[in-house]
Amino acid sequence: MSLGYKLEPSDVAWNWKNVAKIVAVCLLAGVLSGSVGLGGSTIKAPFLHHLLSDASVSKATSTFMLLSTVGASTVIFIWLGSMKWQEALSYMAIGLVGGTCGIWVMKEFMRRFRRKSHIVLFLGAYIGCALLVMSILTILKEI
Repeated sequence: MSLGYKLEPSDVAWNWKNVAKIVAVCLLAGVLSGSVGLGGSTIKAPFLHHLLSDASVSKATSTFMLLSTVGASTVIFIWLGSMKWQEALSYMAIGLVGGTCGIWVMKEFMRRFRRKSHIVLFLGAYIGCALLVMSILTILKEI
């Protein structure tokens, strides 16, 4: 680079082609998130893995996107009176415990098998389970 910055292997090659891809995937994620109910980071995480080619970086980026979205949504729900702040704190505590357990399990998998691909496999399994559960709940709701 002209500034002397050495790119990391996981850095995005910023060019117009990649910018167009990012915009298209984010638009698709927004439409699917609003219409199907899947979270945007669930849709964007596999794309980030493809773009960044490092599972740890793509998962951390996806998690940060999720955190900012959930934080903003929680504030709006509390402000509108749809959720009490005590409920929000209890959900936050449950999420913190679940996230900590998930991090521990993933670190143990990576330590034992010495591969980062398990992150992507677990993400795919999560998306599959979410689609299955949402389909079942939709069918039961219509019955």
